Amino acid sequence: MPNKNEFELASELALSKIQSGNQPSDEEFAALRLRFPFYLQCVFGKGDPDLPTNQGELEDKAEIADHMIREIEAGVASLRDKMMSVTADIPSHVLSPLNRIERNAGNPMRNKYALRLAALNKRLSQHPIPADSFFYMLSGEQRQHSAAASFRESDRTLFVPEEFSRESKLDCIVACHEAVHVGQDDAARSAITNVSQAMQYEERLRFLSEGKRVVINGELPAYGREIQIANYVLGRAFQNPNAMSEEELIEKLGANRPDQQIIARTLLRLARAFPNFENHQPNQVFPASYAEEVIDMYRSNEFEIYAQDPYSGQLRQI
Repeated sequence: MPNKNEFELASELALSKIQSGNQPSDEEFAALRLRFPFYLQCVFGKGDPDLPTNQGELEDKAEIADHMIREIEAGVASLRDKMMSVTADIPSHVLSPLNRIERNAGNPMRNKYALRLAALNKRLSQHPIPADSFFYMLSGEQRQHSAAASFRESDRTLFVPEEFSRESKLDCIVACHEAVHVGQDDAARSAITNVSQAMQYEERLRFLSEGKRVVINGELPAYGREIQIANYVLGRAFQNPNAMSEEELIEKLGANRPDQQIIARTLLRLARAFPNFENHQPNQVFPASYAEEVIDMYRSNEFEIYAQDPYSGQLRQI
């Protein structure tokens, strides 16, 4: 096995100190929060405003979330089948978010309410959590402002509305958008080797969570995957988005709810601004017309928009 780096050693030392009743240093504590983001929230019940404190409510939400998770995972598997029925030659980056959701099915505690209950009932040690796992919660009252799913990087939690349905192609495509963000967070965390980097990343996440802030470097690939996935799901009928009306797309994607219809219209708007999207590769620059549409979309929703420098990693407001 490779030697553990400073970040891994500091996080494990912090965990050991807490378990033995000792106080970690600030640096060790930061490493613990980043490497085991669920630990303090679910073992001690601290830091997650979306987790109920009442055990009965936890049990109710855990049952609903179990159903929701089954819908997500079955829906994404069905989405893959639809895409592969068009062609088996689908680029790996397009399938990557589907793979990420399917891989997380190996996390027995991906239902975060169940994770908290296991901690309360002293059963957490029976369910080892893979290092790169993420967790599911219901959008609920805390996140009603979000019409679709959302991913909270700080504790790797994906929030999905209770109305999510495996039968909805659009719901499943939106889940894949969020899985792109999970993959981005995977990459960022895997690059951390020391405590200083861990504290910098944690500070970045804290800054972004303090208001309606978005990093455009992350959103361009996520919406790009949505468009590419939708194209395969529609039998490549999306290749000429100018020939498709909003009403036709809404019908083809089964977007019956008002929130789904907003998303479908947005998808069509972005596809029309993204020439040759089907052949776009992750290492290519996004077309300016597409980037401007995504930026305009967030501006119209009163977000602060930031761009990340690819070399320094610094954020710059645009």
